Amino acid sequence: QMEKGKLTFYVHCAKEGHKLECLKENRNVFVEIDRGESLITADIPCKYGAEYESVMCRGKAMIIEDIKEKCKALGVLMKVQTGEEHEIDDKMASVVNVVKIDVESYTAKSCIR
Repeated sequence: QMEKGKLTFYVHCAKEGHKLECLKENRNVFVEIDRGESLITADIPCKYGAEYESVMCRGKAMIIEDIKEKCKALGVLMKVQTGEEHEIDDKMASVVNVVKIDVESYTAKSCIR
């Protein structure tokens, strides 16, 4: 989500697990998003390659505790996943954790022939 020039990611996860334990110890995260991956073939192995686009981000992650913010974040995730607006209530939000990642810096790369 891009708001006021600031990039924010939301991810949902289980209520417990290794990822959450790591985030409690260290909020620094790295996120990479790739798309359009396809193999570029060639007549000799060293000329093979790949087409892709990627964005790499560094930021700080936090587990959202406020239920209203959590519902809003899940609504954003559903809009991205389905292209539709979904109303998320407190009961739905209570079964997952939502992690908010405030992006501090990012780079992008495109390798398309």
